[in-house]
Amino acid sequence: MARIDPELTAALGTTPAIQLPAPEPERLTLLDLVTAVSEFARSDAEVVAVVEHLIATGRVVLIGQFCGPHLLSN
Repeated sequence: MARIDPELTAALGTTPAIQLPAPEPERLTLLDLVTAVSEFARSDAEVVAVVEHLIATGRVVLIGQFCGPHLLSN
C-alpha cells in the first residue's frame, strides 16, 4: 500500500483519503475475457476497448497462449 507523506498533505492543506489495497486482478484467458465482455457490450468496438482497458490497467492478467505485453503493442 502506498504511504501518504504527512508533510505533503500538511503543505497542501488536505486530509488524506483512506487508501484501500487494490483488489487482486482477475486471471483469465483472452477467450474467457472476450466472451465475458461480449455478453454486455453493444458492439465489437466496445468489446475491444473494454478488453484493452482491463488489460492495460492491470485489472485483468491474461493467462494461457495469448498473454504478455506484446498483445497491446501496435
